[in-house]
Amino acid sequence: MNYSPSRFRTTAAPVLPALRLDAVSDATIVMVIGFWLGALSWLRPLTLPDEGRYAGVAWDMLRSHSPLTPLLNGMPYFHKPPLYYWLCDISFMIFGVNPWAARLPSLLAALLIVTMMLRFLTAFFDRKIAVATLLVLATMPFFYGGAQFANLDMLVAGLIGATVLQGATVMLAPAPSRRAIVAVALLAAAGVLAKGLIGVALPGAILVAWALATRRPRALLMLLSSAPIAAFLIAALPWFLIMQWKFPDFFHYFFIVQQLDRFASVGYNNTQPMFFYVPVILAMTLPWTLWLAKAKSVSLKALFWSDDAAKLMSVWFAVILVFFSIPHSKLIGYVLPLLPPLAFFLCRLVLMHKPKVAQRHVFTRAFGVTIGIAALLCLIVVGIAAARDGGSGRDAAQLLKRRVQSSDIVLTLGSLPFDLPLYAQLKKPMWILDDWTSPDIAKRDNWRKELFDASKFAPTSAGEVLVTLEQLRARMCAPENEHRRIWVWGREQDSQGDFAFAPTVPRFTRGRYTVWLANAHDLPAPYRCATPG
Repeated sequence: MNYSPSRFRTTAAPVLPALRLDAVSDATIVMVIGFWLGALSWLRPLTLPDEGRYAGVAWDMLRSHSPLTPLLNGMPYFHKPPLYYWLCDISFMIFGVNPWAARLPSLLAALLIVTMMLRFLTAFFDRKIAVATLLVLATMPFFYGGAQFANLDMLVAGLIGATVLQGATVMLAPAPSRRAIVAVALLAAAGVLAKGLIGVALPGAILVAWALATRRPRALLMLLSSAPIAAFLIAALPWFLIMQWKFPDFFHYFFIVQQLDRFASVGYNNTQPMFFYVPVILAMTLPWTLWLAKAKSVSLKALFWSDDAAKLMSVWFAVILVFFSIPHSKLIGYVLPLLPPLAFFLCRLVLMHKPKVAQRHVFTRAFGVTIGIAALLCLIVVGIAAARDGGSGRDAAQLLKRRVQSSDIVLTLGSLPFDLPLYAQLKKPMWILDDWTSPDIAKRDNWRKELFDASKFAPTSAGEVLVTLEQLRARMCAPENEHRRIWVWGREQDSQGDFAFAPTVPRFTRGRYTVWLANAHDLPAPYRCATPG
């Protein structure tokens, strides 16, 4: 080990005398943080589109008995690899199909990075600083929200961070075990199965840059030996090879279109300027970022570059920030991986101050007050989110669940309600009524294009679920459908215009969604079956 944390131990002691955690086990600390992060994750409905989409894909795989191929309304969905869906389906099978179960993979990923940070900082720095860093991290509203949001962001952040910390641990150890080295490869493979190439590229870039900065490039050779490479390939490759075997255009669509084009091209949603993430990070980690005002009174070199741990965290933060600032399309959750090093630096910034004895209790109280304010802000944010429905159709879908039968058809009007199949626990895909012949569909990055892309991998399934106005009459007049019940999902304004279902009376309305019950003879006149006789 090339650095000594002793002088930071001396600073931590007077500033945080109340942190008497030497007798508290790591498992207890992680358990308490886990309870804090996950206790309220059941409180709000799934937010659309992201939570509804990812949890909905997992439900579609589960109901269709399709453990390998992600499905969106019954069609292959290859925007992302399957790790989140697998974890979500296991959670559904254990805890039932509900929002809390859908968010459990994110909570587990947050606890993974919490555990790894605690182990790394305790081993190579200082236990009090390690625990204080976790307190900062767990009370950042950004991290708190990510730990209870059902999408890929926290899962990717947790695996990137765990790979970096395990890799650094191996490179710092005088004689690491083969098991520890292989663990780095398996974590990187899990990252690839969670998000794709960045799962290995970003941890690799961080560790390479850190190895060069600390003059230990030879330590990288341990991570590139035959055992970790073989473990990585065995864990990461099979799913991709199976999908390419089943769907010959998979490699091009996944790696070129969804990975490289989304990074390098314009034309995708959420276009933002280069420095978009700077104000986002500062705002979403309040009140902790207010401590940055203290940076003017300390040596920035001592803060960011004085030892191997600081250099690792600096490189980690910089690589993530720069990488995700390059693409035109930017989503807030992309930069979740930089929160652990940010928490470390904020904690270290506090502890680098040496207040006079008479001022120590004031300084310690200020740290404690910040924790309290940050925790309260986290709860307020969750409360606000729970008070809003986030576009969810939960209430209407749960009413439909009690009424729909296995032989019924669920038809949606010009929309893809991502959370409807999950909340209603529909046993088969919905029919989605829209103009699927429009050339504009392929040009816009939205749900229509997602279904349009999926249809290329399963044209037969697409022909069954993507319905135009012209096709609807012929389909409903088919003998097998003429007397089947049709549950029509839409909005109140859909009783007029292109999708007019008057004089059919809505069966119920909940929130922004209206549901009609019809049959082939109740459809609007242009595509209604003729009445027998």
